[in-house]
Amino acid sequence: MSAPTGPVKTAQPATAGVSVSVIMLFLVAALVARSMISLWLTASGLTPHVAKQLSALVGFVILGLLLWPLVESLWPTVRQQFARPISWWKLLLTSAALGLVLWLWQMLALVALTPLSWPGVAPFAAPTAPTYSLACRTPEILLLSIPVMAIATPIIEEILHRGIILRALLPNGKMTAVCLSATLFAVLHKPATMPYAFIYGAFLALQVVHCRNLWAPIITHAVTNLLVVISTSCLVGHWQPGTISWTALSPATLIASSMLACAIAAWTLATSTKAGAEPAGSAPT
Repeated sequence: MSAPTGPVKTAQPATAGVSVSVIMLFLVAALVARSMISLWLTASGLTPHVAKQLSALVGFVILGLLLWPLVESLWPTVRQQFARPISWWKLLLTSAALGLVLWLWQMLALVALTPLSWPGVAPFAAPTAPTYSLACRTPEILLLSIPVMAIATPIIEEILHRGIILRALLPNGKMTAVCLSATLFAVLHKPATMPYAFIYGAFLALQVVHCRNLWAPIITHAVTNLLVVISTSCLVGHWQPGTISWTALSPATLIASSMLACAIAAWTLATSTKAGAEPAGSAPT
């Protein structure tokens, strides 16, 4: 029997024909509804933080209703990305470490932006030593924030952004897909946080491209969000690094060096081939 002739068709992922524009439209609609609900809850007497978390839960329900037909049709493909990894311990440790590094990079970036001021204003003429401590002033907030921010948000956002949108963009090339998916992830955040959201989304996309498993970004996302919740709710203190100076041991030099070290560590963790995140028995794509 002779071998078949003609062009060989390569298998395309089930998400290749997915309309990313439709998904983004539904995401924006859910965010608008969430904002309106948050305003209504605040006007009803709830604190802004509680209103924000409760509105997020309602927003997830709205988003689920809007996207249910699409997610249902793609679920077999999404479920494949939750395959059992080669090593749960390697996956957990590597992903958690990446979440910690990305959170630390964000904290350093916030400190680095502190000395920036309006022209003619020098608020850091008198430097002070760092004085930080953990003191959860409103511990009950954690009972609501942790389930929403560290559990529900990572699962839902990673399934949509890395499990569906990124996968739908991969036929355009890996790096193009990483940049586009990170951009779409960033535009759904507040303008002040868009740059960090882009960097964060890019590292999560790189992690998925190299690990081919959604457990990895979910764990990373959960660890980062958990640390953000704890730091914003429980971390109190003050630090004025003083006038910007680039001497060997100046605060500016140490912060910049630490941010560079975090970026290198994040790249290494996100692109590590020893993370144990590749599903057992799967062939590289």
